[in-house]
Parts: sequence; structure tokens; C-alpha cells
Amino acid sequence: MRNILADVYHASRLVGRFGLVGGVQIVARLLRPGGLLEFRDRGRDYVMPNGFATRYHLLESIDKLRRLADIVRPSDRMIVDVGAHAGLFSAFALERARNASALLVEPETSMRTSIERNLAPYSDWRLVNAALAESPGQVTFYRAESSQESSLVRSAVLSQ
Repeated sequence: MRNILADVYHASRLVGRFGLVGGVQIVARLLRPGGLLEFRDRGRDYVMPNGFATRYHLLESIDKLRRLADIVRPSDRMIVDVGAHAGLFSAFALERARNASALLVEPETSMRTSIERNLAPYSDWRLVNAALAESPGQVTFYRAESSQESSLVRSAVLSQ
């Protein structure tokens, strides 16, 4: 019973966040994971991979990324997005600083399509498929099979 109540709660939050039509479409899409999930936020269309953590990203991460992007000043010239995921922070930051350049660092090559779509309105950005660590060299990059989590730290990836 608890899972059903949790699902209803999350579905109602998604409807509240994205409106009736958008929320219902998102809920229906979340039931069939895989591919890209399209959603509209503040009048613009975005995408992100539809997987284990998508509901969390839609309900929690977007607002956090918006608050971070609110720190960006319109006069800022460079945005650096380390662990860019789908590029939402960069897109939100470039909405505020239209003349800025963006450097996105994201080791997951599977995120390229999402990043390209989310940053399509902007021309001055670059994606580097790499991870950042405390020193140069090669390290093991851990990926969780059941989610979108990845890390240089094994214990940070839940399914490992």
C-alpha cells in the first residue's frame, strides 16, 4: 500500500509542478523508462534521460539548479558546469547570461544528446567528455546499472 500512496503523492507533485497535461504526460512516460523524457519548464522545452532518478530530478534538481543559476549575473562571461548531466544548469545559466560561454564537463558520453538538445538555443558552449579528479591520470569510473548515478568514488554509487 505504501508504494501506491508514494506513487500517487509523486504523481500529484508532478501535476502541480508541470500542470495537468504536462504532469500526466510525464507520469505516463515515467512508467516506461528509457529514451529521453521531454518536459516544459518556464515556457521552454528540455529533455533528460528517462531512468531511475528522473522523478527525483524533475521534482528536486530542477529547482536547485534554478537557484544555483540565479547566482549567475547577466554580465558573467563564463559558465563552468562540472558533472553537467543533461546540461540543465548550463541552459538555465545561459538564459541569465546570454553573452556568456559555457564549458560543460560530463564523463557520461550518453548524455551528449540531452546536452545538445538543452543547449540548442545557445551557440557558445563546449562539452568535454571527461571526469575531474584531484590529479591528472586515469581512474576507474563507477556506474550504477539501475540508475543514472556515476562517480569516481565507488561508495557513492548505490548499486556497487
